[in-house]
Amino acid sequence: MKFIQSLFGKINSGKTPLSAQTVKTLRGIEVFLGNYGWMNSVEKWNCEDSLGLPIPWYTYPATEFLASIDLSNFQVLEYGSGNSTLWWQQRAKRVISVEGDKIWYDNVAQKLRSASNVNYMYCENRKNT
Repeated sequence: MKFIQSLFGKINSGKTPLSAQTVKTLRGIEVFLGNYGWMNSVEKWNCEDSLGLPIPWYTYPATEFLASIDLSNFQVLEYGSGNSTLWWQQRAKRVISVEGDKIWYDNVAQKLRSASNVNYMYCENRKNT
């Protein structure tokens, strides 16, 4: 967000007034980068919203759409875990998550210690030779 404020400060210090269309465009950029949390995700290299809470690696409209639905009685199966697992555990009755990367599995497992509604499994990735 500091980047956005700095950008607006530089633009607003210009000698030429900005057109209404430019101001609207810049406001849209500010909302996308700041309010959605995109800049947080870039700075921390971790998908999160503007409050620093985990969000899935989905498009923002998809995440918004899913967040608008009551999924509290649903079960979710995902292959590949991470912030989506943390996000789903807050919204679904049950989450079954399968991870094929042991290092990543251990990382996410620590964050899921208190998640009673998540069945988290490591499945070794075996390649046919």
